[in-house]
Amino acid sequence: MAHSQPDFAAQLQQALLTSLEMYLADIDEPAARRMALHDACGRIAEHLSAAPLPCSGNDQWKHPALITAALYAATQQLQGQLANA
Repeated sequence: MAHSQPDFAAQLQQALLTSLEMYLADIDEPAARRMALHDACGRIAEHLSAAPLPCSGNDQWKHPALITAALYAATQQLQGQLANA
């Protein structure tokens, strides 16, 4: 079943949020959690900019942009949760 780009972006954002939450689960110190979140997102962003994703034609630029936007949204959501904790 084909999914629309907004649906895919929302699913990707949720997957990234869940993954980041799991990654940070064992870190209790708020400052350490923020630093770990920043480091993890930095590594993902570096990977996205270093290696082009395999895809056809003119869609080459869309995938990293979509992933980057979803990563940013998930990070903002998680930072909001950290601020409210």
